[in-house]
Amino acid sequence: MEKELRPSSIRQALSLRRSTAARPIMYGSGGPIPGDEPVLYLNGCEEFTRMDTDGRLLHIGAGVTAAQLCKEKCVPELLHATAELCPREKRTAVSLGGALCVGNAPAVAALGALDARITVASETGQRTMKLRRFLRGNLSLARDELLCEILISNRKGGSYTCERCGDDMAFAGFVRWERRRITEFRLAFCGPKGELVRYEELERNLIGAVVKDAREMRDPLLEAYERYLPDWDAQRRTTLLVQAGSFLRENNI
Repeated sequence: MEKELRPSSIRQALSLRRSTAARPIMYGSGGPIPGDEPVLYLNGCEEFTRMDTDGRLLHIGAGVTAAQLCKEKCVPELLHATAELCPREKRTAVSLGGALCVGNAPAVAALGALDARITVASETGQRTMKLRRFLRGNLSLARDELLCEILISNRKGGSYTCERCGDDMAFAGFVRWERRRITEFRLAFCGPKGELVRYEELERNLIGAVVKDAREMRDPLLEAYERYLPDWDAQRRTTLLVQAGSFLRENNI
């Protein structure tokens, strides 16, 4: 079996994925790959590098690079700022789908805060799921499936942050105020191995809150997250909570 497979379309890529179960790689120089496992290079498939909007959602191909995210005006500010965390010399070779698949902490946290959905496809069809479900269980990909696109709201505005905590942890937050009430609120933490944590029930409790009520909820909110976060490295776990507290205070919560 040929070790390096280079399809020119998604259709061909899905056929090769089904017949060979090759490991997909978005970008590669063609240099030696350790082991005998066949490799599916996807950077020749133009469909993976497209961004389109249907009016409500922005569809981001899994092969869209950090350089594209930094340049395109349709990209929400939080995702744009996260792409800029990528070293400039690597931006043309780092794709958003690839970053998710290797558990890149800022990418996982930012897309969590944007409430992203993930679409995977095979020759028999496609399915869309929440980001957290995709990240569980070996990326929730069957042997014949490929990650095709990331779906997020294309609505601009809102307040946001994305901060690293070491090389493998990050925090991202997003809040939108309208008429002095919170209409969107999400905090996302990424731990080692790309583990995404959101407390969605708690987030829903803040929707509709006015400034006074939101401020009164800040300390109980942080205490709840302290109990909810997994038992990660204690020092860096504390740093993530400090970052979250700063974001809340800066946004009148």
